[in-house]
Amino acid sequence: MTARRHPALLRVIKVLVSVSLLVLLARVVDWGAAADVVRAADPALLAAVPALWLGSNVIAALRWRFVLAACGTRYSLLRCYLAYLTGSLYSLLLPGAVGGDAARAALVVSDTG
Repeated sequence: MTARRHPALLRVIKVLVSVSLLVLLARVVDWGAAADVVRAADPALLAAVPALWLGSNVIAALRWRFVLAACGTRYSLLRCYLAYLTGSLYSLLLPGAVGGDAARAALVVSDTG
């Protein structure tokens, strides 16, 4: 049974794993302490965090797009952004510095042939 033959099953498994991890996270977080930290934070700085995170990811996706263009591969910025996020997840889970780049490259190859 391969992922290509059963994409619906693979999606269901991904959703179940994600929900399980969220439930586990919800059980171990001290929500009262988290609320106290958020209440004590500067609202302007708190609002700036997601904007800065998104901006840094877009810049990284642009860099990835430039690398692909230099190799003669046309790839949309949105796909580069998604590939960057996918590679970032692999970088967190795999040892070494090249796991994320390998995941990005594999995603691009599977999309473009």
